[in-house]
Amino acid sequence: MLASLRQCETLIEAMFRIQRSITRRTPIAEVLQTVTEAAAELLGDEVLVVAIDEAGGTAGTVGSWSLGSRQLLTEAGREGPIHQGVGAMAAPVFQDGQAIAALVAESRDPHRRYSQTEQDIFLALAEHASLAMNAAGAVETMRRSVDEALHSARHDSLTGLPNRTLVLELLTEALLRRDRGRRIGVLLVDLDRFKMVNDTLGHSIGDEVLIRMGERLRAAVRPQDTIGRLAGDEFVVICENAEVPELLRVAERVAEEVAVPLPLYGRDAVITASVGLAHSCGGTRAEDLLRDADVAMYRAKERGRSRIELFDRSFRQRLLQRLETELSLRRALTRDGFVLHYQPILATGSGRLLGFEALVRWEDPERGLVPPSDFIPLAEETGLIIPIGRWVLREACRQLGRWRAAGLAPDNLRMSVNLSARQFAGAGIVAAVAEAMEEAALGPGSLSLEITESVLMDEVLAMPETLAALKDLGVSLSIDDFGTGYSSLSYLRRFPVDALKVDRSFVRGLGIDVEDSAIVTAIVTLAHALGLSVVAEGVETPAQLEELRRLGCEAVQGYLLGRPEPAHRVERVLATIRSGGLHWPALAADPVSPTASAAIAAQALPSS
Repeated sequence: MLASLRQCETLIEAMFRIQRSITRRTPIAEVLQTVTEAAAELLGDEVLVVAIDEAGGTAGTVGSWSLGSRQLLTEAGREGPIHQGVGAMAAPVFQDGQAIAALVAESRDPHRRYSQTEQDIFLALAEHASLAMNAAGAVETMRRSVDEALHSARHDSLTGLPNRTLVLELLTEALLRRDRGRRIGVLLVDLDRFKMVNDTLGHSIGDEVLIRMGERLRAAVRPQDTIGRLAGDEFVVICENAEVPELLRVAERVAEEVAVPLPLYGRDAVITASVGLAHSCGGTRAEDLLRDADVAMYRAKERGRSRIELFDRSFRQRLLQRLETELSLRRALTRDGFVLHYQPILATGSGRLLGFEALVRWEDPERGLVPPSDFIPLAEETGLIIPIGRWVLREACRQLGRWRAAGLAPDNLRMSVNLSARQFAGAGIVAAVAEAMEEAALGPGSLSLEITESVLMDEVLAMPETLAALKDLGVSLSIDDFGTGYSSLSYLRRFPVDALKVDRSFVRGLGIDVEDSAIVTAIVTLAHALGLSVVAEGVETPAQLEELRRLGCEAVQGYLLGRPEPAHRVERVLATIRSGGLHWPALAADPVSPTASAAIAAQALPSS
């Protein structure tokens, strides 16, 4: 009885130790060691835990105990709760309902047989081992879930690269542990025109491109460099212990690797990157270094894309000015800050007034009248060109309608309006044109839209149905700045174009530069062969005008014949012309003096 009481006390103490180990989340190996020690102490035999593989065989031991005979290992946990042989005993250890191990006891006495009480004790210890395994499994599952959640919160789900949060942490750590005098460099890599990939091929293809670009960046950088994806098509590379020459070499490898043709569904796509570099020797925050690299990257975009730019402090000042300009542009949209000026277009031979080109000006309270070249590129980049262009279209049509209603303009006088690539790509361009014409009561032949060569060369933007719909409205189409872009004959034959506008850069050299004269001659000849008319812009001298007449150019515009002027000044001239007093004046026969020169624009009276 005393022996039984001592055994019971030992069992209770052992169970308490095991339960306390489980509650305290002691490592599973230590819990199983406690189980085997307790079983060995109670039974007086050797005990260990043996793992069971998927086929039911042994897969290794857990604990420090050893056995000489393992006859029951393949039987444990298969059918009954406990298996006993001569001198040995085994009980299964379960995890999530599956036997994954066996608690095994072996006596040195080959004739040893275990009593029912010993079997019950052994089974209870095996159940505690199962409890420990399940608790450990639950803790491990929870730990994995937490790790996965932390990983997801700090990594990009698409590429698996560190996201902005982790990039900032890693960059901060790099700045703290940098070697004295050694630089920390950052490359900000932005894919050029990636939006076009998403818009044309779909977001699934775009995602594939981003994944491939992440892989290419890994191949291009140094082994110790860190790559991350900040957002969209923006990647970042952190280069530790890299001076400026080394940073530039890494950036060049990155740019070259990105630009390698990428096979996409049977076609090779070439995607370039604009790369901004920034570096620091210390005293710089991670956010500031990223910002500087971003400013340099934006500078690369500004200067034509597919470039590498090293950050300069002057970049930041230009960026601040750009942000201020953008804010002022947005205010101008809501406060009637834009005005149209109108430049006359004359028939080259007769000097008859054919129409006007509407040119937008920005009336800034601080800078005064701002020319288009100072704000249109920014408007294009920010998307503000769409609301600005919509206003220009409506106001130009309204102005022509007002002149006609006042009897100042004949029905055949035409208004020309420039369309940007962004406007043309918009789904509502045809409706916007139709609405503007209807609102101004303009019929067919009243409006001419000027688009650049790049718009028609872009297969995405040059939608035949859009052009056909515009033609159905009675709108004529002109190719602006012809000769400065792609100058492909295919789009001239493919699309319903009415006229070509010779760029001022070619007109400037007429009669002086042999190449410019040859180019203008070729453009006029080509246009006439295709049944198109030609308008030359930028005419500033009588010699240029005479040469264009000789070549057979149908229409001209430029400072020699008339500067862009606000509506009220144009109205005064129109009123004079309608009264039969004067021909259209050459407002700038002498670029210094705006004295009229009716001789240059002879017979400029429009037909009634």
